[in-house]
Amino acid sequence: MNNGTIEADFKQLKASPKQQVPSAVNMDEVNRETIHVTVLLYKDEPLFDDEGNPFCDEQGNQYTGRVLAGSRTAKIKNIVPTDSYHEAIAISSGFDGGMPNKEQLDQMTDMVLGCWQISEPFMTKKALREGVSGDHIMALFTRFFNQGNLPSNVSPSQDGNITQG
Repeated sequence: MNNGTIEADFKQLKASPKQQVPSAVNMDEVNRETIHVTVLLYKDEPLFDDEGNPFCDEQGNQYTGRVLAGSRTAKIKNIVPTDSYHEAIAISSGFDGGMPNKEQLDQMTDMVLGCWQISEPFMTKKALREGVSGDHIMALFTRFFNQGNLPSNVSPSQDGNITQG
């Protein structure tokens, strides 16, 4: 082809009616879902005995107890860093067909927290463990790292909800 042919082709293309050309789609954006997770919220309150008197230690300091203050719905994007997939494979390969051991559960919680913090950077491991049940943390691990095999005891709704039940 010479320059004259290229210019002619370009002029012909420019003059032709616009065609609907599908735009490129980033499959990561298409597949990422938002998972709605109910998080229980607690607060410390002073404790009282049955007669209404402050319940105190030997030094006179009133004990406090944690009470359920409410809940919120976290909207967590299903985004998993590539390095986390490799770690998940290593953890999952050590299950031996049964329940994960304490060390594996702790690693799984850390991995769920890492994914969670992409959507909510303020979430801490303590707040995750207190606000979301262990069953739901495991369901999130499965949702993040093995999307085709959700546990049978977790039934997320059509819009991705995983709620405390």
